[in-house]
Amino acid sequence: MSETGRLLRIFLELAALDSPSLNERAAADYVIRTLTEAGIPVKEDDAAISINGDTGNLIVNLPGNVSGKPILFAAHLDTVEPGRGVEPVIKDGYVVSAGATVLGADDKAGVAVIIELLLRLVGGDLPYADITAIFTVAEEVGLIGAQALDYSDWQADLGFVFDDGGPVGRITTQAPYQDHFSCKFIGQAAHAGLEPEAGRSAIRAAAAAVTQMSLGRLDDETTANIGTVRGGTAINVVPAEAEISGEARSHSVDKLTTQIKHMTEACAVAAKATGVEYGVTIRRLYEGFDLAANHAAVARARVAVKEAGLTPMLGKSGGGSDTNIFNAHGIAAVNIGVGYEKVHTPDERLPVSALNEALDVAMRLAAPQKSDNGAGQ
Repeated sequence: MSETGRLLRIFLELAALDSPSLNERAAADYVIRTLTEAGIPVKEDDAAISINGDTGNLIVNLPGNVSGKPILFAAHLDTVEPGRGVEPVIKDGYVVSAGATVLGADDKAGVAVIIELLLRLVGGDLPYADITAIFTVAEEVGLIGAQALDYSDWQADLGFVFDDGGPVGRITTQAPYQDHFSCKFIGQAAHAGLEPEAGRSAIRAAAAAVTQMSLGRLDDETTANIGTVRGGTAINVVPAEAEISGEARSHSVDKLTTQIKHMTEACAVAAKATGVEYGVTIRRLYEGFDLAANHAAVARARVAVKEAGLTPMLGKSGGGSDTNIFNAHGIAAVNIGVGYEKVHTPDERLPVSALNEALDVAMRLAAPQKSDNGAGQ
C-alpha cells in the first residue's frame, strides 16, 4: 500500500473504533500498537486516574536528526456522542458515516495525520528537530485530558494542534476564555394543591434569573448561555430546589468578568424577589490566547501552509481546544485546519483530499525553518 493510501487506511480504522470521551481505550491502543510496531515508543500518563476515565494521554518523544526548535504536534482521541459503532464510508470524495453517528473526524483526522507524520519521519531521511506528539483524551468534555497532562518529561517551544474544523490552511491564532457558571436556588417545599402559599418555588426563582440574563451572542468577542435547568420532585410539590448551569466565553477577560458578574446579579435579584436562598459557583474552564501575526508559531504555520501550495487564513475561534491549555502552560501553540465539516452532527464529513493536504502542512511544519533562529518571538 502506498504511503498516501496508508494515511486514509489509518483514518478509516481509527474512525471505526469507539472512543467517546473518557472511554478512549480502543483508539489509544490502536495508536500505541501502530507506532510501537514502527519502533516509536509511546508513553501513557496517569491522567485517567484524575479524570475518572479509562485512558491516559499518549506522549511520543521523537529525537531529531538536526538542530532546531523542539516542536509539539497534538490531536485528541475522543469523540462526541453519538459516536459508537461508526461505519466510515467514502462517498463522492468524502469520508462520511454510513449510519446515524458522527464520523469522528473531529479529531481522528488530526490523530491520523500525526501518526502518518511520525511514521514518515522515522522511516525516511527527512531532516527534523526534536518532536513531541501528544494524543490527548477527554478534550470534548472540557479539555480535561490536556489539563491533567504530564508536562514534566518533554518540552516544546512551539505547538501545532491539528484540531480545527476549518479548511486546511486555516490557522487559529485566537481563542476565548471560558467560565462555567451555576446557581443553586433553595426554597421551601409545600403541597401545591393544599397550601401552595406555604412554599417558595426554587424553579420560579431560576426562571426569573434566566429571564433577566443577557444571553446568546453579546458582541463579536463574547457569548453566554444557560444550558441546563434542573429542579423539582413532583408536579404536586412546590419545588424546594433548582439549579441552572451554563457558561460564558469571551476573547476579553474583562468582558468575561463583567458578564459573569451580570449573571450572578440576576440570580441575586431573582432570589430576593421570590424569597429563596441562592449560591453561585464559578469555575474557569480554560484561559484564552491571542498570538500576533508575526509570532514565531504563527509565522512558521504560515510558511508551511504556503509551501504546501495553500492559502494561509488567520482567524479566531469562538470555542476552546487543547491549544488553550498548551498556551496556558507556556507553549505558544496555534490550531491548524484539518478540513472536516459539519462536526458534532451525523452529517459530519471529511474530504479525502484534506487528509493529504493536512499531512503536507504537518511535514513542512516538522522541517526546521529559518524562524528557528528566534525571529518573531
